[in-house]
Amino acid sequence: MDFTHLKQTEKENLINRIQVDVDNKRPFQGSIIHQRRCDSLIALGHNISGALQEKSTPFTKSGDYHIAFPYLEKAAEINPKNALYYYSWLLLYYYRDYERAFFRLNQFDDLTPNEVDYAWGENVNYLKGLALKQMGRFEEATQEFSKVIQDEGKMVDPYTFLYRGISYAKMDSLDLAIKDYDLAIQYYDKCAAAYYWKAEALRKTKDTIQAIENYHQTKELINNGYYKIDSYVECFDIPVLEQVVDRLQEISLKK
Repeated sequence: MDFTHLKQTEKENLINRIQVDVDNKRPFQGSIIHQRRCDSLIALGHNISGALQEKSTPFTKSGDYHIAFPYLEKAAEINPKNALYYYSWLLLYYYRDYERAFFRLNQFDDLTPNEVDYAWGENVNYLKGLALKQMGRFEEATQEFSKVIQDEGKMVDPYTFLYRGISYAKMDSLDLAIKDYDLAIQYYDKCAAAYYWKAEALRKTKDTIQAIENYHQTKELINNGYYKIDSYVECFDIPVLEQVVDRLQEISLKK
């Protein structure tokens, strides 16, 4: 695409028109025309990082990561602050590349030292904690979740306690884990996952009666629709109804 013949005012007007269409997904994101409009912005030298990210998004959603990835890497190279806000989050939840996600989250966090940062609307330390937990680095994960709890105060996401509890449980610190599950429930009493993982911890401590009660509470909440779900990705450590039923059957058979 060659826009060198355009006068500056003509170029600016064209950029504005194209950017509005791209922002409003006209036509739909991933269409040939939409991709070409992104290519036009790149050729015009306008918001190149954003245009590359926009080009990548439909391929990420369709699972064509091999196409999306180079666009995202280039966007991060050109404008790290803007690109990593989305890309670091994406690596964790979509790509499930935990090592690369942790590296990119740190890179994004380091851009604004001494500030609480958010990637795609989520606390960066929370996302780091999830990445570390998934890599089996549980002690480090608890430290990241603790920082989130300190920074967010009363506004903390209850799942921060859940995931810190799971990390403690993985280190066999079951008392600390149960305390965190109780905190998750205190902040959100419909947190089915917290009841489930509390039941798992209680079962390991041989408190079978309390474990059964928490499994039943989990089952009731799931049946009533209190189930954490995302339209695009599988959420971490969220039990399904079949798991709960299996656990209750296992306990029943051991009696």
